[in-house]
Amino acid sequence: MNKLDRQIKALKWQLEHDANEKDKEIHKQALKILQDIKNGKPTSNIIHIESRKGTC
Repeated sequence: MNKLDRQIKALKWQLEHDANEKDKEIHKQALKILQDIKNGKPTSNIIHIESRKGTC
């Protein structure tokens, strides 16, 4: 298993255990980016975080 596969596996595990919705969204986006890279798809490598008043 290479480094990229280990990162994907770790993010999948993290998504199963995240309680915080903001963390879940960040991890979902990171997982999508890594899966796109693995599949040879172009990606912008930018994670968008929605800021809500009182949560940052």
